[in-house]
Amino acid sequence: TTCTFTLPVDTRVDDNFKLGIGNAVVGGNCTDDGTTATCNAVPIGSDQNGSLDPEPQNIFGAVGADAPVDSGEDAMVYSPTSDADNDGLNNNTELVTHGTDPFDADTDGDGLEDGFEVNETETDPLDDNSDSTATSLVDESTNSISDCDEDLDNDGLTNCEEQLAGTDPNNSDTDLDGLPDGWEVDNGLDPLDGTGVNGEDGDLDGDGLVNGAELLIGHNPNDSDSDSSFTTGEDENDNGTNDCDEDVDGDGATNCEEYNNGTDPLFADFDTDGDGMPDFWENLHGLDKDNPNDADLDPDGDGASNVEEYTLGTDPNDADSDSVRTSTVDENDNSINDCDEDFDGDGLSNCEEFTNGTDPFDPDTDNDGMSDGWEVDNGLDPLDPNDAGLDPDNDGLTNLEEFQNGTDPNNPDTDGDGLPDGYEVDNGLDPNNSEGAEGANGDPDGDGLINEWEFKLGYKAMDSDSNSDQTSQDENDNNLNDCQEDNDGDGADNCTELSAGTDPLDPNSKPAVTNPTNTGVTPRTGGLTIVATAIGLGLLTTAIVVDQRRKKVKVKVG
Repeated sequence: TTCTFTLPVDTRVDDNFKLGIGNAVVGGNCTDDGTTATCNAVPIGSDQNGSLDPEPQNIFGAVGADAPVDSGEDAMVYSPTSDADNDGLNNNTELVTHGTDPFDADTDGDGLEDGFEVNETETDPLDDNSDSTATSLVDESTNSISDCDEDLDNDGLTNCEEQLAGTDPNNSDTDLDGLPDGWEVDNGLDPLDGTGVNGEDGDLDGDGLVNGAELLIGHNPNDSDSDSSFTTGEDENDNGTNDCDEDVDGDGATNCEEYNNGTDPLFADFDTDGDGMPDFWENLHGLDKDNPNDADLDPDGDGASNVEEYTLGTDPNDADSDSVRTSTVDENDNSINDCDEDFDGDGLSNCEEFTNGTDPFDPDTDNDGMSDGWEVDNGLDPLDPNDAGLDPDNDGLTNLEEFQNGTDPNNPDTDGDGLPDGYEVDNGLDPNNSEGAEGANGDPDGDGLINEWEFKLGYKAMDSDSNSDQTSQDENDNNLNDCQEDNDGDGADNCTELSAGTDPLDPNSKPAVTNPTNTGVTPRTGGLTIVATAIGLGLLTTAIVVDQRRKKVKVKVG
């Protein structure tokens, strides 16, 4: 029998190819022109299954000119268009196009067959951790996860599981029924069948809740009384209520009612009239779920509207009720109505919180470190976190530091003692106390300078020998206390200048001389002035006595 086939010649195959012949002998010479080869092949022996080959085998294909030809009796004999390893790629494609092993369905050993990698996951069949060309935004080759364990479509099935299930690894819902492949496989549904009980509208467990709703709520479509995977606070399985009649979000509507109405059974937001109050809450408190105008009413007269009562978790029909949102406090019957309560203790009542747009359950709505009430009281914005770093009164303290020290952010000298709040805080003084050692006249470091002048001279109030920031020299630790320093270098120390009322920082402002010497004039009691003059060698002494009372001059020579 003559077998003739055409082989493509490309860069993978030498032009001078030769034929690999297995389990057959060639009767006569093979002729080829670099593209087409013609040989006579006659079967010998048996194939690997031990049975005689009833028909002549086809030539397998071309190999490189330098490659050995397996001509032993154990060699397989296949045609180029057959698929020796049943991996979805024909032999010629494996050898010529992909370089994979036509006798090994998984050349790179990653668990994915070569054909599945080429045609489905679009990964490299020669690399067990490669990048899929189907996911342009993600490079999976660097994540240390093998191609087998990747989940390219995020449906809950790995690529290997997709291969096993026959699903599309690049399509999370192969049968297009609205149910993810992984969820269907995990719950015993057929991911390849989107109709009947396997589809979105099927009800495999007969609980009245269709598969699409079971998926939404987190229930098992094969169990009529199962536990929702989305609710941690309650165990709904085996409680005698089927999944359809459960109310997972506690909004007064059953799961089936929510699903049929297009609302979310996991979130209590079923609000028919759109007034901000869910239907179940309106029904619970006797309000009209079809009337949006009742949101602003205040039936209990406590100052909080119905919608505000809903937000607070209080009873719109009880002016002094207990909030369901404050588990540690019992507010009812404390003679404070719900409007005037301060649930978060930030200094703003509940109603003031609504007026200012702040959260009645968060004392610091903007998370800037300052309580909402303090910000409102001091003209700051409780919804702006950036005002914490401002210093509107320029006292050296930011608003946050004013809050922390209990000072007024709009007054640079909260206690009115003449010392700025920032200076007092920096020097360990109390910015809220103007008395004693804390005040302007205090001298806590005992250096003779009161706090007021320590501040003016740039000294530290708590350091008797500190460095003044008003001068260029270094005065600290020079054995002179701040009182004895001469900041302006005019010869008079600070305390002398302060006592005389002159400026210790101005060399042109200094005390008058109080003890003059060598003037030749000596004051005398009684109004007499004596002037003595020495002439020549001291032989002649003239004394002039001026009696200022009589306006007479006596001259005595002796």
